Parts: sequence; structure tokens; C-alpha cells
Amino acid sequence: MTEESPHQWPVTIASRNLAWWQYEGGAVQFLAEYCNGTLEPWALPPVDPEVTPC
Repeated sequence: MTEESPHQWPVTIASRNLAWWQYEGGAVQFLAEYCNGTLEPWALPPVDPEVTPC
């Protein structure tokens, strides 16, 4: 494990059809954009904004 900040962790996305791409903004920014819907989703499933407790 590295000592780098999560803001610097690289993110590589791979889909089931063997396509892949790398996000340049870091892990924290990737999750923020993915969850708020501003990330270009490529082959990622949409995020359901309705979160219900178990």
C-alpha cells in the first residue's frame, strides 16, 4: 500500500465487453462525479439516487 492520498489514487475502469479507460481525477473525485451523475459513464451502470436502509 502506498502512502499517497486517496485523491491521488489512479482509477482504471474495465467493462464486461473488455473495454477499459483510466480516469485522471483520482479515486475521490471519480466517486464524487459517479455518484452525482456528472461522470461520463461509458459502460458503468447508473447510480440509483434512492438509498434505503437494510
